[in-house]
Amino acid sequence: TEVSLAGEWAFCLFEGEKAVSEKYFEEDFDCSRLEKTELPRLFEKRRQTPFCFPDLPSAEPCALFLKDVELDFSGRKTYLAFEGFLGEMRVFINGSPAAVCDGTGHLTEFEVTRFLKPGKNRVAILLCSSSKTGFFLERGAQSFGIFAPFYFLSRSKGHICDLTLSAEPDVIKPNQLEGQPFFMYRGSDGIDADVASY
Repeated sequence: TEVSLAGEWAFCLFEGEKAVSEKYFEEDFDCSRLEKTELPRLFEKRRQTPFCFPDLPSAEPCALFLKDVELDFSGRKTYLAFEGFLGEMRVFINGSPAAVCDGTGHLTEFEVTRFLKPGKNRVAILLCSSSKTGFFLERGAQSFGIFAPFYFLSRSKGHICDLTLSAEPDVIKPNQLEGQPFFMYRGSDGIDADVASY
């Protein structure tokens, strides 16, 4: 099940992340007086200011987007998916920090089940025009913003999930490396599987 987030959002531009007050992320913040914009949308970057990496210019523009979304995905895992954006993104759901992506994003998903409730949910997206990890990749970019579809996506709890690879170096012996299981896959549903070395 998919709920598109494209459409009208309350919107405000700031001269740097430090200018954004925490009150904007609160669940009951009144956003009716803010400007409105349609997403997806790209914003033009201004000319780069001199800086000393990794300390990025403190006045790089940020865009804040706010929207109330009606949802009821009870009993199902729910993800917030972005198919494409430029900049550093932070997402707040019902006043709680829910996701951070530092860099130039393409297809990105965040599991946000625990932040959602049946009915109205306040979604706030703070998008800064530059990120530390993607800064040099973005130097030639003339814009920032969300440029592709983004949506809430629900899946049943039995779906195929990502696996985390973790090493267990204490079981590796110098004379018994071959054939020893020393990597472990751990899925988000708690399923473990050992993989033998080669």
